[in-house]
Amino acid sequence: MDEINKAVKNTRVGISSICGGYQGWIGEFNLEKKKQAIDEIVEILKYTAEIGAVGVIAPASFGMFSRKLPPYIPPRLSEEDMEVLMESLSRLNSLAESVGSVLL
Repeated sequence: MDEINKAVKNTRVGISSICGGYQGWIGEFNLEKKKQAIDEIVEILKYTAEIGAVGVIAPASFGMFSRKLPPYIPPRLSEEDMEVLMESLSRLNSLAESVGSVLL
């Protein structure tokens, strides 16, 4: 964080948003990987306002499973997929609001 703050001050190039810096996806099938992605995004969200960024871009990887490729059967139903995504988005949105940031 110190390095980022120093770079912003020295270059006067603002940071509009953050995309990346975390592993995994918030719609991940593997619960541990999903938790890791959310935990890392939470940590990044805490710093967005400090560096002047609007928020964090978090692609969900929602609906990326293809029934046309092996193993052909998704690990969860579409309805469950939507529930997992909405739970992740809700949690991240609440935290973003509490730190003056936005989840994009």
